[in-house]
Amino acid sequence: MELHQKKEENVTEEDPAECGDCYTLTAMESDTRLWISHHEGHRTTDDATELFEDIERKRNSDSEIPLFISDDWDAFEEGLLKVYGKVEQPLYKGIGRKPNPVLVPGEDLKYAQVCKKREKGGVVGMVKRVVFGNLEKIWQSLMQILMVISVLHT
Repeated sequence: MELHQKKEENVTEEDPAECGDCYTLTAMESDTRLWISHHEGHRTTDDATELFEDIERKRNSDSEIPLFISDDWDAFEEGLLKVYGKVEQPLYKGIGRKPNPVLVPGEDLKYAQVCKKREKGGVVGMVKRVVFGNLEKIWQSLMQILMVISVLHT
């Protein structure tokens, strides 16, 4: 077990690298509430990538990529692209340098965000947005989850 002795705001240059804030990133299967993976670290893209790499190692290669849902944190988007994305070469338009390859989401990657809308320190609403994937496929996945949850709670 790791013990963090100081908050990030109190860390000085003389302190060891272990000092500072520690975040636990978790992945849970929503209909069974099974904890699939967790990763302790900082709030970086590398930490999010490690979480998604662990999920991918545990996933059966015959199964589809799961639906990912999170809050509004850019590192999740970048981590998902690193693990589930593919490299594409943009079309050269004949002017200037040829564009560098870019990382784009695969067709079967589904990622949505549920973000809290805050005013004066309180939550006043939720904003939902699809980041990667087809809205209809994400809606179907969510409806399956909701049906399972409603069956479990009856």
